[in-house]
Amino acid sequence: FQGRVQITDTIAAKDQPTTNTNAKGRDFGIGGDYTNGPLLVAAAYDRRDDNMSQTGTAGSKDTSWDAGVTYAFSGLKAGLTYTHVKIHNGPANTDAKRRSWNLALSYNTGPHTILGGITIAGDFKGSLVPVAAQNNGAKQWQIGYNYGFSKRTSAGVTYARLNNDRLGLYNLTPLNQTGTQALNQDASVINLYMRHTF
Repeated sequence: FQGRVQITDTIAAKDQPTTNTNAKGRDFGIGGDYTNGPLLVAAAYDRRDDNMSQTGTAGSKDTSWDAGVTYAFSGLKAGLTYTHVKIHNGPANTDAKRRSWNLALSYNTGPHTILGGITIAGDFKGSLVPVAAQNNGAKQWQIGYNYGFSKRTSAGVTYARLNNDRLGLYNLTPLNQTGTQALNQDASVINLYMRHTF
């Protein structure tokens, strides 16, 4: 078992004018994982306050819970991850919540490795999000193949497809080629790679 704790403070807030009440945020995170043979279990919690929150306002607080498990047997490895995010706007006393899941699989036989997975991002719901705007989730699946030429050299190909809901704004890259992201816009990508360790 091993654990981790991280605290990031807005040190500059001590030198800010008194009118800047937002710059006092803190990011606190804690996590741990347990390994026993082919089994790995991990969990983490993160909280961001005030100017470090999504809304960036004093009194706001964002939280995130993450949990995952992986298990390997006979060349097959499976992993499942769950995430719960909550955004709270303190001044307005409103919030939004979202749940997401990821299932990943890999199978290795000799120099061949086959990869696959699916991610489901649920809708953001809550008083911060009008009911008419809550169809904003997305689904993504991916598949790949990797061939190991040697212990230091491998090559492969991966394909990923993202399908947004009617009001979804997710993308496979930060921005599309036009520099904007349209609602309900789907995306796909093919990646060819070769890796060599010197």
